[in-house]
Amino acid sequence: RQFGFKDPFPEDRILGKRRGHQILLVEKGDAIEAFGRQLQEQFDLTLLILKGTPSLLASEYFTAALREAGILEVEVYFYGDFDYAGWDIGTAFIRQLKFYGIHCVRFRRLVLPECFTPEELAVYSRPTDTPTATIVSRVARWLRESGGVNGEARGIHANWLFPYERLVSRLEALIQ
Repeated sequence: RQFGFKDPFPEDRILGKRRGHQILLVEKGDAIEAFGRQLQEQFDLTLLILKGTPSLLASEYFTAALREAGILEVEVYFYGDFDYAGWDIGTAFIRQLKFYGIHCVRFRRLVLPECFTPEELAVYSRPTDTPTATIVSRVARWLRESGGVNGEARGIHANWLFPYERLVSRLEALIQ
């Protein structure tokens, strides 16, 4: 900001008035963006839609907006894919918040295997591709940390947590 760089996507952030300290972090602006925007409106929480990996520049503008609203401690609710790439996005974002002086007191993921029945997991989860040694290492770490899907390196796309009412119930359970 001090060098004149502009906020790349100001339209992808909305500060909630009632629950401004509760951030719904949406992994990407695709099929789940519309649900993310609906959740923001319904719960009046803060919304940030990423374009994949969090951008340091976007995080700088985002944290400046939080500070201007007097928010220095936040809760983050990550709405993204349950896979090795999605697993790292929330923690990368929290590191960026910390870098800019915002403390995260709670971090929760909306999409986890426990949100699905065994039958749904059989249909919705997909084997994780491991085309390079780096990805093999990331998948192994993700599998150790998350448990994967029934102990297997299988991912679940965020848009499989539907219909919308089911997503609402999940968020309600997490923000209590």
